[in-house]
Amino acid sequence: MRKAWLFIALMTLPGIVSASVAKPSAPIATDSMTITQEKLEEAAELEQSGDTAAAMALLQEILQSPTFTKLSPQKKQAAMLLGGSIEYRRGDYKSARDFFVKATGSPSTASAWLVRLDTSYRIKDYPDAALCAIAIAKQWPNELSNIRDGTFYILKDELDAANASDRELALLEALFDAHWSSEKEDNSYFWLELTRLLIDRGAIAKANIAARSIDSARAVIAMRVDKRFDAVVRTTESSFDVDRVAKQEIQQSEAFSREHPDKLAPQVHLLALLNDSRQYTRVIAITDDINAKVADGKGSGVYKDFSDQYLWVLSQRSRALEGQGRWDEAVAERISAVQHNEHGAVTPALNLANLDANLLRPKEALEALAEPDAPANAGRTSAHGRMVRERILLKISVQQKDEKGIATHMAYLRNNRDHAIETLEDALLITGDEGAAANLLVERLHSIRWRSDALVEMQNYDDTLAAPFYQGMQKHWRNVIQRPEVLKAANEVGRIESFHLAR
Repeated sequence: MRKAWLFIALMTLPGIVSASVAKPSAPIATDSMTITQEKLEEAAELEQSGDTAAAMALLQEILQSPTFTKLSPQKKQAAMLLGGSIEYRRGDYKSARDFFVKATGSPSTASAWLVRLDTSYRIKDYPDAALCAIAIAKQWPNELSNIRDGTFYILKDELDAANASDRELALLEALFDAHWSSEKEDNSYFWLELTRLLIDRGAIAKANIAARSIDSARAVIAMRVDKRFDAVVRTTESSFDVDRVAKQEIQQSEAFSREHPDKLAPQVHLLALLNDSRQYTRVIAITDDINAKVADGKGSGVYKDFSDQYLWVLSQRSRALEGQGRWDEAVAERISAVQHNEHGAVTPALNLANLDANLLRPKEALEALAEPDAPANAGRTSAHGRMVRERILLKISVQQKDEKGIATHMAYLRNNRDHAIETLEDALLITGDEGAAANLLVERLHSIRWRSDALVEMQNYDDTLAAPFYQGMQKHWRNVIQRPEVLKAANEVGRIESFHLAR
């Protein structure tokens, strides 16, 4: 969707006027600079009216004119923004980005960097998109609110996957120094990685500062069990008490929820934390209260983000019901989440199908994947989502003793393992191949990129109820993590502890 700030960028720069504003008649211009200026205004009007072909033709005439080089930097920038806007409207984001790159020279403006970020993101040039985010964070930190949080999550993950650690560090440092805060209240996801990257470069003093901003129990676990963080954790070990952090995290989330009674997102975050702490009864009580408030179609009137967030309320309620072993009720909530999926997210259908598969209901799991709004079309699904889908299909094939299906889904998971290596690990547990699972786990522990997640998964957590098929996977997992070669690899890079959180 075209961003509102793209129009703002054009309309607020000198030399571009709105087509909706009537201009007083003026004498015929004879000065070449004036003629060029008037043509630029005319091209802007053509672009706004939707005549992109005529607008681009006129703009190209302007750009090729000897007079163009004599225009002020502000008017040259306006011309570049106009060219980008025309190409953006036509859906040619690569050409639009080329114009916007030129617009981010001098003068440097937040609007120009924002539109460059948007187009770089659209064409999947994540390093350049990160460069734009860094520039905005350093020069106009207040403008970060114009960028969706999800953009930063994807940028971080893509830079991590591309081993672009220098650019990733620059992005995380810029966000940290700008005091950026995620609406999801999970900044610790970013500051954990920032701390690690700083330690890798010997910047221990700043790593300690970043680490003190981490207020997530899950992130603290990741630091405690990974020896790469010892330089920070061992100096102030009392700050990394998981039970204390988990309690404070819930209290902070409760306070944030009270401060925003018209939003569901803070409550979704709180529900997730309560599920992590196995406070299932409380989750059900909170969701009962929410359901009472949104009954009879009143949801959008009570919560501003109802259409976006209510399905995640239902998902967290399902998690609590699963924790209590109320499987049929949990499935019903997953079905309801799919039905309330107003924006086409693929996760609700995947969650439903996965629960059905874990409950040994392969037919229902296939039906969930085949729903009109489900991710049956892999083109609508992210690379990670496709891996999750293949894992579910593998569970179904195993239950149906479909050897051809097993081979097909395993081949996909192996060939695309870098998209979600932990999903391939699960697949090996699903098929009972403990030897291959152990080899993969050792590989993950030796990998800078995959080590943290592997160590976190290996920790001892509070026992929770598991659906029948998942019980078998857990048995294989316990066997795998006790193998000598796995324990040796884990002890080389980390440690195994016990925590009072759900797995």
